[in-house]
Amino acid sequence: MLKLTYTETGLYLELVPESIEEWLHLRLTLSLRTSQCFHLEPGAASFLLPANLQGLIRLHRLIHRTEQEITITPADHRSVEISLRGIWIASIAHEAEGVFVIAIDQAIESLLFELWQMSEMEISPLKY
Repeated sequence: MLKLTYTETGLYLELVPESIEEWLHLRLTLSLRTSQCFHLEPGAASFLLPANLQGLIRLHRLIHRTEQEITITPADHRSVEISLRGIWIASIAHEAEGVFVIAIDQAIESLLFELWQMSEMEISPLKY
């Protein structure tokens, strides 16, 4: 499963070994035990990757071969937008901050995670 966490400071993407059902059960249990609201709905999410990132051609091929509901569209001359369909979870309906989860082909999940990590290194290099 791929998990995208949207916060006011940005996006964090991670691979999660649990199924969506297992993860949602744990998340719902946590919400109930902490008396927090839990809003869940089907939806779409997107994030940007650099257009010159090595691996995008491989991603196109994997998506085409596995017929996943993922789109890659040019955002501008420097970036592409990756759009996914899955489940949006937030504490309040229509909240901009929350978690988006999707279960797709594992090879695509791994490649998206790898590309996102590479883009993060490109965007925010470590300074010594």
